[in-house]
Amino acid sequence: MAIQRQAGNEPRKGYTLDDQVIGVPWITKSQWPVLQSVCTDRWLVNKRYRQWQKENTSILAAIRKAGIRAQKVVIDVDHFVRWCRQSERPVTCAALADFTNACLMGTEFSSYK
Repeated sequence: MAIQRQAGNEPRKGYTLDDQVIGVPWITKSQWPVLQSVCTDRWLVNKRYRQWQKENTSILAAIRKAGIRAQKVVIDVDHFVRWCRQSERPVTCAALADFTNACLMGTEFSSYK
């Protein structure tokens, strides 16, 4: 079954649901304190790395169990923060999700490269 783009609703030829991949942000232990120092979401700031890692591992497994392709995307927090500033967005978990998917699509740095 071919799917359609939301913008303009024009069909994207050759693109199917089987091509869809969901990105799951993955922060390394060394980058974790950097993310906590810049993120404005208080619930994230108060989490320990192992707790966050365990939750994201469970999320990744649940997505895959549902039959959806999911991929870990290792995030460079400095690049993420630059992307947020360029996009005029606060550094939040919602922005991290958007950045992760932009990384998968290869568009995360197009506005300032």
